[in-house]
Amino acid sequence: MESELPIKVLLVEDDEDDYVMTRELLASSRWGKFELNWVSSYGAGLEAMLSNRHDIYLLDYNLRGRNGLDLIREARRSGCTGPMVVFTGIDNREIDIEAMQAGAVDFLVKSELTRGNLERSIRYALQRSQAEESLRKIASGLAKAQMIAHIGNWEWNVRSNEMTWSDEIYRIFGLYPQAFEASYEAFLRIVHPDDRALVNRKVNESLYDRQGYSFEHRLIIPSGGERIVHQQGEVTYDDSGAPLRMMGTVQDITDRRHSEDALRLMEEKYSKAFHSSPDWGVMTRVADGRYVEVNDAFLQITGYDRDEVIGRTAIELGIWVDPRERVKMLKLLDEKGKVRNLDVAFRIKSGDVRFMVWSAEVIEFNGEAYLIAVARDVTEQRKLERDLIESKAKLQSKHEELSRIFDQVETVKKEWEMTMDHVGDMVILADRNGKIKRCNRALQQFVGLPYTEILGSDWVELLHQYDLITGMIYLQSIELYHEPTGRWFVLNPYPFDDPELPDLSGTVITIHDATELKQISAQLEQAVRELEAKEQR
Repeated sequence: MESELPIKVLLVEDDEDDYVMTRELLASSRWGKFELNWVSSYGAGLEAMLSNRHDIYLLDYNLRGRNGLDLIREARRSGCTGPMVVFTGIDNREIDIEAMQAGAVDFLVKSELTRGNLERSIRYALQRSQAEESLRKIASGLAKAQMIAHIGNWEWNVRSNEMTWSDEIYRIFGLYPQAFEASYEAFLRIVHPDDRALVNRKVNESLYDRQGYSFEHRLIIPSGGERIVHQQGEVTYDDSGAPLRMMGTVQDITDRRHSEDALRLMEEKYSKAFHSSPDWGVMTRVADGRYVEVNDAFLQITGYDRDEVIGRTAIELGIWVDPRERVKMLKLLDEKGKVRNLDVAFRIKSGDVRFMVWSAEVIEFNGEAYLIAVARDVTEQRKLERDLIESKAKLQSKHEELSRIFDQVETVKKEWEMTMDHVGDMVILADRNGKIKRCNRALQQFVGLPYTEILGSDWVELLHQYDLITGMIYLQSIELYHEPTGRWFVLNPYPFDDPELPDLSGTVITIHDATELKQISAQLEQAVRELEAKEQR
């Protein structure tokens, strides 16, 4: 051995002479360098072995009443993993076998110990330890890989009916690893009752008909849950063709199957939604733009038959009215990978143009890019929108015209109110119930009330309230006397009525100050009387 580092050896030996002999044999070795540590008791040996600081352990069979094999067993149970060689003064085959069963890799008789067989034993033990460590790493890696992949392996000796399962198979079966001895009968008890006949048939077909062993079945695990597994295996035969051994794997595909079922259900839902949608839906290959699927709404809107569309492109069908809209769509797809609510115009088979709101997105399916597009026909909506805009414009024009008329009416109203306010006579507009709706400034000044307090008053009661006493009546005119001022007024009512507008009825009342006329009339009467008196004389 050409290793630069010395081999660390622990010798557990209660006889110092045997220690010296061992030290000299190792010192004279031409195979390698050794660093020997010596302890003489069971307890010290166990403590040193559990430190795991040595490459190999040499142990005496008899340790002052203690058994070196017990030391091996205890050290193994406590975590010592290095190779162990047993020294004994007795050449006994039973002790040799017991030492191997306890975990030793070799057995040496002290009386036959030489430098050569000690070197050979150490070299063999180290190589075996390295090989076992490699196998342990491989087995550990395999166990981890099986755990990650949820796949376990099994082997069945058909002749002896002996079976072995990997730890992962136990876990797949819902059991603790190596909880009990594996058997075909134990396996069948876990198989779903409805699948046991299938499993037995597949096993027999593989063993005796040399058919392939690859199928799926269900398990009922001890906790009551159900799992789905995939089995695969092969059989080896003897020279006569009789089955010798069967090996195989079990993979838990429950999650995968559920995912596949969910995906299948999702695909069915998508397919139903795609084909039953009132909006048109298409699927085209990005590579060449050819239609690979269209829904019924597309065919109904465009008027094409399916075989007229599938395998052709939108350009060949002349669907895009404005090629610039298609360029805009492709640019958006290139920048964002999707398009949302793009207003486009499409030409259908009849040549008519339909206005659509178009959305699309690129997906990957089986390694190829496809464009999924959905378009909603908004032709009628756009027409309604145009009609609405036109109606709004007309309404705005009508509103402006009415606003001008209203302004004119307001102007006329103000002009009329100003005219009435400059008339010296009192003017009242009353409704058909005699309630004052309007009056001019002359009436306000006469009664000394603001306009708002006059409105709604009964016009007859208002005049009486302010001492306008009815005097003589001339036809429709009424003479009124105002005692507080000694003035005379003439009241003229002018009823009005419109048969077409019942609410537009009432009376216009004018009240004229006739005091001066009354005085002149009295003076004339006096003059006439005086003249008549003179004539009589």
